[in-house]
Amino acid sequence: MPDFLIIENLELWLSLGVTQEERLREQRILLTVQWPIDSLTAATEDSTESSVDYERLAHALRSLQSRGFRTIERLAEEASSIALQQSNVTSVTVTVRKFPLPHARAVSLTITRP
Repeated sequence: MPDFLIIENLELWLSLGVTQEERLREQRILLTVQWPIDSLTAATEDSTESSVDYERLAHALRSLQSRGFRTIERLAEEASSIALQQSNVTSVTVTVRKFPLPHARAVSLTITRP
């Protein structure tokens, strides 16, 4: 079974929503990105060759703030595409959380891409 490296609840502020009213102001979005790693190889070799530069990945994900999205589905797809462009990331799970409902903690979507 693989182990996972996770960037958890990366905070983004961006325009996101189906209605124009919802897109008028930026919203707080939390993005969680996780990918499988071969911990046994990393632990025995202590090498950066099989690792992922998660600071660089987080920076690339933050670039999504300059774009607007209508749906969390589209945002999740874009985030997964960015993650899959990183070396050593062969599959990724992305969760997008937004906070539009007053009596719910969040609305979220989780996708996994090869």
